[in-house]
Amino acid sequence: MNLVLLVTWYQGFHSWHLGIPYCEDHTQIEFGKGIMSLAAFCATGEFKELRKASTLTCPSLPPPSINEPTGLTVTMIQAFVLLHEYGHVILGHLNPSDTTLVEMTNKGAIEVYNISQNQEFAADAFALQAFPFKLEAAYFAGLLFKFFQTSETFLSVHSTTHPPSSARWERIKQVAGVANHSDSLAFQLDETFQSINQWVQI
Repeated sequence: MNLVLLVTWYQGFHSWHLGIPYCEDHTQIEFGKGIMSLAAFCATGEFKELRKASTLTCPSLPPPSINEPTGLTVTMIQAFVLLHEYGHVILGHLNPSDTTLVEMTNKGAIEVYNISQNQEFAADAFALQAFPFKLEAAYFAGLLFKFFQTSETFLSVHSTTHPPSSARWERIKQVAGVANHSDSLAFQLDETFQSINQWVQI
C-alpha cells in the first residue's frame, strides 16, 4: 500500500514538471505534501502523519494496474527489492557462522545475520545487473532510495548496517550511467525530490 501511494503521488507531482498534470482535483504542492507525509509515517509509524495527505482520497487517480505505468513501476520496485535480497543469498552474505544474538522485548532472543554496508552495496549492484534495462531499473531503485532518503530526515537514529540511502542511490547512478542520460526518468529523480524537500512543508 505504501509503495502504491509513493509511486502514484510521485507521478502526480512529477507530471507538472512534464507540463501535463493529470490530476484535476489536487495541486502539485498537495502531491508533494503527500510524499512528505508518507515519509514521516514510514519513519515514525504515526498514522496522524499519513492522515495529513489530502491526496489519500484522489478521485483522479484510479487503482494501479500491472498494465499501466503506476502498476508497472510498483511491480518493478518490488522486483528490485526481491533481487536485492536474493543477491545476499547468491553472494554468500548469509553465513550461519556470522550471526549475532539480539534480545527482543518480551519475545526472548533471535539470531540475526551480520550484514555490512559493503554487502548492501553489493546486493544493490546484483539486483541492478539482473535487469536487462539498466537505466529503467535505476529509476525503479532510485525512486525507492530517494524516498528512503526523505524518510531518513524524520529519524533520530540511523542504521549502522545499511549505508545511507543517498550513498546507495549514488552507487546505482554510477553503475547505470545515469549522468549520461539527462532525458531519463532516473536522471530527473534528484531534481524532483529536491523540489519536494525544498518547498513542500508538512
